[in-house]
Amino acid sequence: MNNIAQLITSAAAAVPHTAFGTFQQQDRLDRVVGRARTVAGLLAETGLVRGDVVAVIGHNSGSYLVTWMATQFAGLQAALINPAYPDELLGAMLEDLAPRGILWIGSDPGALTKRDETQVDMQPAWNSEVKVLRTDGRRGAASGTGLDCGAEEISAYIHTSGTTGRPKFCALSHGYFLRLGRFFADTLA
Repeated sequence: MNNIAQLITSAAAAVPHTAFGTFQQQDRLDRVVGRARTVAGLLAETGLVRGDVVAVIGHNSGSYLVTWMATQFAGLQAALINPAYPDELLGAMLEDLAPRGILWIGSDPGALTKRDETQVDMQPAWNSEVKVLRTDGRRGAASGTGLDCGAEEISAYIHTSGTTGRPKFCALSHGYFLRLGRFFADTLA
């Protein structure tokens, strides 16, 4: 197993009836994974391709979980960003990150919709739908999906809290998440 998409696929095959989601929205894992695969295809239709960086801005919800899974199936590098930051700080963080796309979940993008990146409203992702707000007009060359990613490839970015200045991003590989998951599974077993 080399990446998160393979891990999610394996888990859905092994325990398909496991409840997955949030307190407010839950369904069987295999159904949620099916939604995420559909949404990954919809993201690909916007021109986003494996290896592109996308900012995921939104509060935890069923749609947030489907969106994150969809980024992994599409092979996108997902930067998970706190939506509570003011627009000015979010704009500065986006400048630092230089994402190819911005995925909004239940957040009002406000003035940030004037940016040039592909932007997608992911609030309907729980229902296997998205609303494309704008595309950057570029078509990337498809180079596989998230199932093709190597353990050394970037899966996600997290950011610092920003208590000493502007929040900074840290890249995390597929291998990091697989090792972290294995540690918890072994420790809590």
